[in-house]
Amino acid sequence: MKSNTPKDIFENVQFIQVCPLCNTKYDKKETHILHGSGAAHFVHTTCSSCRSSIMAVVRESPLGISSAGIMTDMNYDDIMRFDQEEPISADDCLNLHLFLNTFINTLHDNVETYDISTERNTKNSRSASRARRG
Repeated sequence: MKSNTPKDIFENVQFIQVCPLCNTKYDKKETHILHGSGAAHFVHTTCSSCRSSIMAVVRESPLGISSAGIMTDMNYDDIMRFDQEEPISADDCLNLHLFLNTFINTLHDNVETYDISTERNTKNSRSASRARRG
């Protein structure tokens, strides 16, 4: 990922100017261009007041500038770290599924289970036995 100082195109995008949570104006120092060239840029910015973050796509076209973004709990360092990781493969998903299955089965085999149903079987209860005897 490449980190640059935001260009002037972001001056005209309302989404990038103000934090949607606390209405604080974003500081350009907290805004990083993650990917992009030409007319489209992938941007991350963090509010200096509430520390919430947004990832957005900002795009220039002959009709103007548009953006679409999403709130995230990832900070800029998280994004840089994840960018260096390999994508999750189908084998990774299958291995996790097998691991969780084994883990859950091990827990199930080693834990006593109790019937917590709301229906009562009065034929087998102690009070029903006493009532039949007495």
